[in-house]
Amino acid sequence: MIVDTTLSPSGYVLAFRKIYFQNYIKLRKKFTNWLDKNGDKKNFNWWLSIPASRNLNLSKLYHYFCIIESIKSIKKADREDIKEFIIDNNNLREILIKQLKCNFLITLREERKDYFFIKFYQIIKHFIFYFIIFLFSKIFNSQRLNKKKKYVFIDTFLDGNDLNKNRYYGDKLLEIVKKKNNVLFVPSFFIGMGFINVLKKIFQCSFNDHYLVKESYLRLDDMYKSFVSLTKNEYQNKKYQMLNNVDYSKIIYEELKSYKNLAGQIEGWQNYLFFKNLKLNNISLKKTINWFENQSLDKGWNFGVQTFFPNASCYGYQGFTYFPQYMCLNPSTLEYDLKIVPHTILTIGKRFENTKKEFCNKIKVKTVPALSFQYLHKRKKKNKLNKIKDSILIILSGFLNDDVNLIRWIIKSKLHEKNYKISIKEHPILKIDKIRDIISDFPKNFITTKSNFTDAIDLHQILICAGATSALTELIIQGKYCIIPRINAFDGISLKKLGMSKNFKIVEKPEELINSLKIKNCKQYRINQFFNKVTKKNLDVFFR
Repeated sequence: MIVDTTLSPSGYVLAFRKIYFQNYIKLRKKFTNWLDKNGDKKNFNWWLSIPASRNLNLSKLYHYFCIIESIKSIKKADREDIKEFIIDNNNLREILIKQLKCNFLITLREERKDYFFIKFYQIIKHFIFYFIIFLFSKIFNSQRLNKKKKYVFIDTFLDGNDLNKNRYYGDKLLEIVKKKNNVLFVPSFFIGMGFINVLKKIFQCSFNDHYLVKESYLRLDDMYKSFVSLTKNEYQNKKYQMLNNVDYSKIIYEELKSYKNLAGQIEGWQNYLFFKNLKLNNISLKKTINWFENQSLDKGWNFGVQTFFPNASCYGYQGFTYFPQYMCLNPSTLEYDLKIVPHTILTIGKRFENTKKEFCNKIKVKTVPALSFQYLHKRKKKNKLNKIKDSILIILSGFLNDDVNLIRWIIKSKLHEKNYKISIKEHPILKIDKIRDIISDFPKNFITTKSNFTDAIDLHQILICAGATSALTELIIQGKYCIIPRINAFDGISLKKLGMSKNFKIVEKPEELINSLKIKNCKQYRINQFFNKVTKKNLDVFFR
């Protein structure tokens, strides 16, 4: 067989894909424990780095580990049927040849390299972006904190132009925040938002009593430090512990030198320095709510709070469902011990509590309202919309790689050649044009629907959804039937971890999709188990 690992794993030859998916599911804890053993306890830069992230969108370390363990399984079973193995990384090639002694043909596709001038350009671009934000926040700084108050800070991101709407925390929380004089939203700005758009938002926030622009509390030397700290090459000569008798040091070095996550690492440092400066300014802090995805900026936020305000409550709100694809969402034991993650994770439903402790039993987990999903409790049975005959709705996740792989998988099934009316529901954070730019053979009969999410799922007969999106859980608990292409090892499988076995079908291969488009009898689940309803009492955790 020929195995092309430069493709999405869903495109691997079936015999290898099965082994790879099995390893991808079962090796998570071993990998996380190994990273903890290699973690530099005294160096904050390590925890902001790509290999320490455990984020599949940034680091390929776990992916390479699963590839290597899959090859070991094949060799152990004396299945010498790999004729050619196609990879995209020369350090991986060295491991296969020198450490695993593989004797099949190994083809190295041209790998993307970070040349010096590209890295230099990235540094200059990010420096200009963050420096202008810094200057703009100083010029339009009308929000100054009162030393006599004890504040609650809520970490957030801004979508759209209306500060009175927030898709992360919902309308109810915004309504209460407006009545409080010590609760402030603290937004993060990133380069992908667009330069002019960011300046507009800073201007809006500066004259809104419910928002604090954290850059207004940074100093010029903080800007310098957040950049210079990341250019230090502190790990080149370090020898990392082996994992299952394989040395991954060169791959780790390669990721440490990459600037793929430069913005996140800069913001991680700036968040940390923001809380340091609040302490120096004698500001009192009662509580912080971090929108917690355990990315670099989150680590900076939580490390800053727990270092400079040890008596403040440090919470991490995960206002989404269960995405095991992103193992970074669940803190490791060492991350918890070093206080770079919150002391308590706030989850949106009882069914998700145990999943948060996958790698760390010490962390506290508390169920709070599912702020952005309250429409599920308000949605009354109404006259059903007339469904469009022979209609299919493809629901996207908002993660570019996942959505591109899903569309390519569906194209391979030749669904677009059949007599179906096919619509796409794009995600609010990712426009379909970005996907069209990548997929050259994007079918003309894939039409983007303008209907809102609830109307779109009511209008279409067949729903297709995969990837890391809460939409999948939303559909199934409402009694909607969903086809789940298995693009990732966890697609569909994760639902069983939550005690869900009805209302969906997992499709392993594109060739099986067309024959799987049959609606079966559905059941409704108890919504409150997955999306906790807002009450006056359970909202208190955000303020008291």
